[in-house]
Amino acid sequence: MDITHLTYTIVKYGVQIPVPVMEPVDPVRDYLTDHVRKFLDANRKTNAQPAGYFENPLRQNLFRDLHSGNDAEFLTAYRALAVALVGRMNGSTNEGLLVGIRASSTTDGVIAALMKLEVVLEHGATLSSHTIDGRVQLAAVKDVLEKPGKLQKCAMVTSNLPDEKVFCRDQQQAQAKYFPEAFGIKVHPRPRMAMRVFYDVIGELQPELTPLIAEAIATCSSGPAEEVLAEVAGKVPGVSPDLQADIVDRLRSRDQPITQLDPAQSVQGVYKIGAITITGPLAVLEDMVRMRQLEDGSWQLTIDSQAKPDYSCN
Repeated sequence: MDITHLTYTIVKYGVQIPVPVMEPVDPVRDYLTDHVRKFLDANRKTNAQPAGYFENPLRQNLFRDLHSGNDAEFLTAYRALAVALVGRMNGSTNEGLLVGIRASSTTDGVIAALMKLEVVLEHGATLSSHTIDGRVQLAAVKDVLEKPGKLQKCAMVTSNLPDEKVFCRDQQQAQAKYFPEAFGIKVHPRPRMAMRVFYDVIGELQPELTPLIAEAIATCSSGPAEEVLAEVAGKVPGVSPDLQADIVDRLRSRDQPITQLDPAQSVQGVYKIGAITITGPLAVLEDMVRMRQLEDGSWQLTIDSQAKPDYSCN
């Protein structure tokens, strides 16, 4: 992998982004190459988060300049994106070093990425304490930053992705939506989570169909949600065109839209009663377990099995 462009600056709430300059690559070449490779490897895993998409054309164009523009366009795009990121941060947001790079790879073509590298808590330092004349050198602070493979926040475009697609990781999504939002990126959930949400939607709309759908979908191919549902409908008569459309609409309208379904992803069902937990594959659980409310207001859970249950003490 050949890194051809590199710039970075500290990003934190309220900071003014300076005019960026090209930084020397050689002192941090191996460190950044390792970051990029491990990020790409993570996105190739079976349950990897699918590539997101740009919902903001202006931000998409800035990433195109990071990817394909001349040196001046690369730096201008980086600064605009850094300003956008700082604008979404607040007083509780961790500071970080926003690294902008462009590299060429034999497997992914040209790669452009923005990586927000944060100080690992155990080091108890701040990037601001490592500045000289208001600037920080990545080579001097890389040992206190996130290690390759542990990167929390990154947005990356490659030659192999369609123009509107972008790999985006934000491992603290519940608290840190600012990262993809700053760049106008919509992210999708991981395939297993998408299937869990799919079953939640079925439970909201037609809960009595859950066991039938869970059994039928296990033999379906992965693909766009509407195609998977059409295949399910051929096996479960109750999955009408109107129900299919309603499910697809609900999946697409979520904060993290779901457009693809992968039935090969194993989804576990869970029943909890006080200190007792019953769990198992959803299709099996829905087939064997019955829950009902009794006249006195209490609840009853029944497990039907042809085999004698195993019992042991721990």
